[in-house]
Amino acid sequence: MNVPSYEEFEALQQQVADLTRQVAYLIGVGGEWMDRRQAMQALNCSESTLHRLMRMGKLIYRYEGKKPLFAADALRKYIESTLVSPASADKRVVSAIKRITA
Repeated sequence: MNVPSYEEFEALQQQVADLTRQVAYLIGVGGEWMDRRQAMQALNCSESTLHRLMRMGKLIYRYEGKKPLFAADALRKYIESTLVSPASADKRVVSAIKRITA
């Protein structure tokens, strides 16, 4: 029987925790589109900043009529790229979707 070292066990435990967080995020939000208000709340930014990020190509969005809709996964990745922890990014996106749709 091959017993992993303590460090290997801790690394595996961290991987399981990360995967658990990602699965919970995907179940709650994966594949959703957010409107302008939800995106501004998740990013904690103004409307002009949101438009600037759109023009710069930092966000994935599509139009439904005249309204831009933003991919929740893309917002999460952008938030993570600004040095926010993945768990915090998940929380911001999920709370923005749930607060406004509730």
